[in-house]
Amino acid sequence: MKLIIVIDPGHGGSDLGAVGPTGLYESHVAWKIACMVADILMRYGIKIIFTRVGDVRVSLDKRIEIANSSKADYFVSIHINSANNPKTTKSKKIRLGESLS
Repeated sequence: MKLIIVIDPGHGGSDLGAVGPTGLYESHVAWKIACMVADILMRYGIKIIFTRVGDVRVSLDKRIEIANSSKADYFVSIHINSANNPKTTKSKKIRLGESLS
């Protein structure tokens, strides 16, 4: 049975997400990262389903519907935080059941 992963590139369309100090949009960066991750995973025979394709806005309800109807083994949502300090190097990961704090 083929492994299925839903990749959710955060934000999109009119929802730009975080905006970096140089004007870079989170939605654009999330989409590019999602494509790179998908390319790598597909080389291993993993089926990829995106919650959005390109720079379009998809509601949270629709993203949930896509994830649930796909019967995916994993759901990966990609978001990028912004900071004005170029020395900021923190990252955050959240797993199901973990607190957001």
